[in-house]
Amino acid sequence: MYSRPSTMTSTKSPPPTKLRVLIVRHGETRENVERIIQGQLDTDLNARGRQQADVTGQFLSTTHIDRIIASPLRRAADTAKAIHKYQRQSTRHQEPLELELDDRLKERAFGVLEGKVYNGGSKKPEDTEGIERMEPFSERLASFWNDLVTRTVTAELDEVSERTETVVLVSHGAAISALMNQVLVPGRYAIVPTDVTPARFWNCSITELLVPVIRTSESTVQPGHPSRKARWSIRPIHLGVQGAQFILDHQLQKKLLTHAKASNTSSTQATAELEVLVNKTEQEFNRDPEGKRQLQEDTIKAPDGKTVETDIGYGKAIGVVLQWSNVDHLKELEEAVQPVNNSGDASAGKSNVNVDELVK
Repeated sequence: MYSRPSTMTSTKSPPPTKLRVLIVRHGETRENVERIIQGQLDTDLNARGRQQADVTGQFLSTTHIDRIIASPLRRAADTAKAIHKYQRQSTRHQEPLELELDDRLKERAFGVLEGKVYNGGSKKPEDTEGIERMEPFSERLASFWNDLVTRTVTAELDEVSERTETVVLVSHGAAISALMNQVLVPGRYAIVPTDVTPARFWNCSITELLVPVIRTSESTVQPGHPSRKARWSIRPIHLGVQGAQFILDHQLQKKLLTHAKASNTSSTQATAELEVLVNKTEQEFNRDPEGKRQLQEDTIKAPDGKTVETDIGYGKAIGVVLQWSNVDHLKELEEAVQPVNNSGDASAGKSNVNVDELVK
């Protein structure tokens, strides 16, 4: 039933061309309710968290899921079990669906803060004893994502038909936040449309992305291995982003500026700030046309060095965030919530903030 995902390997079946990735935060814990920083403490779901996980599993039971990958910490693994249970009951799977565990999806380690109530202290987490620093934390998440989206193809499979694979990831608040806000979105690996609003990652929320698969001809390369990070296709922001993404960002900003001026829906200050940004970039391009050309050529590369050509309509190798921390499937459960009791087995709506994510 449980296995750890292997590194990128060759396969006889054609790889998908796209991934629909559903990122689920674990269900509620007593520590969530009591505002205790959990980090890598192996805490359990409370009664409400088990309800949330079950409802989420039922909600996803109508979706054909190809893979479920979870953090091995119990609160995430048990949430994944609930999703896996309903998939197991489905007749859609020709082969048994495994529940995979991956250490890279674990929560950020918070050192001496773990087990303590969050009081909004001023000390920077990077200076906290035993904390997992943001750079290696982001790198292990980028490592995971590289392995997830990179697939090896043989010559005879070079031309494959369009196919989307659905993958569920079950992780933690700070880990999901770092993946989205330190790796994918700022690196322009996934665009957030204007009708999608970033928000806190609530318990059992679902964040959905559609991303292109990066195909490579090298079967022995492990794209997510830290020793190979100079060649990662997906890079955390501290390792630099692709120039082509910067060009795309500029083009998008120009479109937004044109729309803002024509519709008068944006505030005058916001429009003015956007115009300053657009004009500044244009001036830099005019001063350095060679630099602009180099940026245009700096595209996302697969491990074999080839430019990624897969496109879902947002540019080469660029995905899109379809929903961010959506909890609509939990509405009925939220309406039935009772005030917090001493055991922490119920919570008043969304009053239990994600304190792990708050510590930045």
